[in-house]
Amino acid sequence: MIMDAHMWEVVAIAISALLVTLVWRASRRRDATSGYSQLPPSVRLDASRTDRLCVRDIMTKELVTLEPEDNAKRAWRRLQENRVKTLPVVKEGQVVGIIALVDFLKHLGLAWHTLPEDLTQRANVVMDQDVATLMSTPVRTVSADLPLTALAPLLSDTGLRHLPVVNAAGKLVGMVTQSDLIAAFAYLLTTDAAPQRRGS
Repeated sequence: MIMDAHMWEVVAIAISALLVTLVWRASRRRDATSGYSQLPPSVRLDASRTDRLCVRDIMTKELVTLEPEDNAKRAWRRLQENRVKTLPVVKEGQVVGIIALVDFLKHLGLAWHTLPEDLTQRANVVMDQDVATLMSTPVRTVSADLPLTALAPLLSDTGLRHLPVVNAAGKLVGMVTQSDLIAAFAYLLTTDAAPQRRGS
């Protein structure tokens, strides 16, 4: 069978989704603080407030979102263009779902060790669906005022790695990840240790 450009794109998307599972663990080993110094000043921590740091101090405020009516192709491209693994799905400011690279894998029915013979057909079906069909729901959210000490168990003991952050009215105001939390703690540890090293 001769595949046209569209079919090649679909196959590429499907294979890329499969490869995500293979490289994900390796990506977790990267130094969590490597990108922290590049964060905008509004996201950096004030080490003088370590006793009252909360989610709003470390969350990402520059949001990229999807709507339930968006199609799967748009969702995939936004994930790739922004180099993220998860995006919140929002309707009228409220978080109604969350879509991740793993959701594409689930709907493609891929196994880590093999590619199905009907991969192209499966990929076409998935990419023709809308975000509302693919997204995970209900969504666990956290308050922007949640202390980091309360955030830590949510991102370490529940299997969650990305959490939408909402304000008192339930509106999406940010996203917080395991990497954000690890980078924050690493930064604080480094900051706290610096005076001791200088004085030693």
